[in-house]
Amino acid sequence: MLLLFGIPAPLAVRGRASDGSSSAAFDVLHYNAQIEPGIASRTVKGKVLIRFVSQTNDLATVGFDCGELTIETVRENGAPQQFSTRERRCNIALSRPAQLGETREIEIAYHGEPRRGIRFFPDQAQVYTVFATSQWLVCVDAPDDKATLSLNL
Repeated sequence: MLLLFGIPAPLAVRGRASDGSSSAAFDVLHYNAQIEPGIASRTVKGKVLIRFVSQTNDLATVGFDCGELTIETVRENGAPQQFSTRERRCNIALSRPAQLGETREIEIAYHGEPRRGIRFFPDQAQVYTVFATSQWLVCVDAPDDKATLSLNL
């Protein structure tokens, strides 16, 4: 089985307010992603731990791009967090607001059948992607900041 994931290095991301505006409410520092592509079924299942730093005081919500992925759970330090998905975004209500400069980590479990951003070739046991990251990984899909990425397939 051949898995090809073309990811620009470093991955470009920037936090946005939960309403989708371009104001930098937070800055993503690192993604630790575990992704299981289902090549034959053309699906993805994943879990991503997102480390971010607040760029404002009393940051109560954070929003991430999620394409058409289904969000299963959102946790911070093992505790479930309230979230909603709307217009291809996962908006998370933090259980305690983040303060300016505070680093936090959110873990998001998800699955889906991406229709774009990733290509499956079951007859060749291959899958690949170039760009459109939010179609297979919950993230901030904006090319104006950098974050590190650990990817386990």
